[in-house]
Amino acid sequence: MQVEVLRLNHRIGRDPRISTHVALTARAFGSGKIFYSGDKDKGLEESIIKITEKFGGPFGIEHVKNDKDFVKNKKNEGYVIIHLTVYGKDFRDYKKKFGNKLLIIVG
Repeated sequence: MQVEVLRLNHRIGRDPRISTHVALTARAFGSGKIFYSGDKDKGLEESIIKITEKFGGPFGIEHVKNDKDFVKNKKNEGYVIIHLTVYGKDFRDYKKKFGNKLLIIVG
């Protein structure tokens, strides 16, 4: 199964720890890359690159300028889009409906 993660609306100075934790979680679940929108943050990117160099990879990070177009393109590529929210339903109840490509969105 191919898993990719999109972190929405990263804000420099406010979200680096949260975004880093999202990236580490994505990495732990076997994702090969995290994408993020919002502020382009060279510090966040360098931090993720250092972690990958220290603990092994492959794992990458990429800034996305237009998250809506990005999601639309992933959907057209056959990805199932999953948006994690506080009000979400239990992932396990829907696991059988997912295909081989998942894009998990974290707001």
